[in-house]
Amino acid sequence: MISLRHAVSLGVALRERTKDLLLPALPVVPVEHLQVTKIELSAFHSSVPFNPELYQRWSEGREQDTLDESVSPAVLKTDFEYEGLILNNGRILSDGITHVSIFGADNRLQKDYSTHHQLKPLEVLKRAPARVIAGTTLNLCAPLSTVQGNFAHWLTDALGRWILLEDCATESVQIDQFLIPPNKSAFRESLRVLGVADDRMVELSLHEAMEFERLVCVSRPRGYSSNVVPGWLIEGYRTRLGSFMSEPAAANQRLYISRKDAGSRKFRQEDTLVAELEQRGFKSVEMSSLGLREKAELFSQATDVIGLAGAGMMSVMFSPPDTRVVELYPSNFLSYMFATISAALGHEHHTYIFKNNSKKRWLHQGSGGEFDLDLKDFLSSLDSWLEDAPQKQ
Repeated sequence: MISLRHAVSLGVALRERTKDLLLPALPVVPVEHLQVTKIELSAFHSSVPFNPELYQRWSEGREQDTLDESVSPAVLKTDFEYEGLILNNGRILSDGITHVSIFGADNRLQKDYSTHHQLKPLEVLKRAPARVIAGTTLNLCAPLSTVQGNFAHWLTDALGRWILLEDCATESVQIDQFLIPPNKSAFRESLRVLGVADDRMVELSLHEAMEFERLVCVSRPRGYSSNVVPGWLIEGYRTRLGSFMSEPAAANQRLYISRKDAGSRKFRQEDTLVAELEQRGFKSVEMSSLGLREKAELFSQATDVIGLAGAGMMSVMFSPPDTRVVELYPSNFLSYMFATISAALGHEHHTYIFKNNSKKRWLHQGSGGEFDLDLKDFLSSLDSWLEDAPQKQ
């Protein structure tokens, strides 16, 4: 099943795909425009202690992630191989829902740097570019979940490509501007915090081809089939935002990541839950009100973090090594991505799984309107995790 909004968007995508199929081929491009420069990027081997139960509940199809249970504790291992290239006169076309397609100057698809969903990829670009962008541009418009506004995927899979290029390339690549998804103010804010002015941000145009004098494309930081956030990426953010973070010894905050401000995936008993958590010294935080700098400042002060699995949990990457993290999972959506952040940083990570009885659970594994939480059972588990380590004063 799909939502009405998604169905409408897919209808627009199908209309645009029909246009692409009916267009005549573009003129042949001169050979001198076909230059491609490879970028060498260092590989990375990730090896972190991990919960076997959580891995086994969500590891199917993750080709790069393997769990070594021959040691104690078990270790989650992932080998990341990265690559990149600079396309002279590179081109991009996207409908924002089924594909972000990268083409060389010969209008042939660059499959390794394109992303597709539901529809087969366009092998050849037939739309003449509506805009030409001068200089060297880094593509931050992948994967599709980023173009659609998912902030966690923006940090890990899109903006993370800049950190990959800066920290892992064997030779420096000077970037003039950044191609970003359209109408995403939070994405712009995060770039500003990292020192990028607005005039260096170029927004992706949907349904029209864009051409770039030099288009830089690099691999997805989490690889082609992994749910692991690599340690170099976590450290990259911590280093860049370190001036806003508190010293670990000063941590004294217990935080609950509320989804009261979210459109879906929230608890029906939210107010009662917050009241119970406040009695235990927790502060409820709505993440939509915080920029990237504020998240780094706040979560670097955390001794304990509680939250529903989702984008808000990305901010535990700013928390001190001994932070206690309690992550709540609906029974049909046990993505271990955020747990790998805790594993890399040495957090005390606890998993609480609850039955997903939302009527919207069939739309998508990560979807859900409102969840019911067995407060008595959850609070009993929480108290058992908290009892041996009282809050710092």
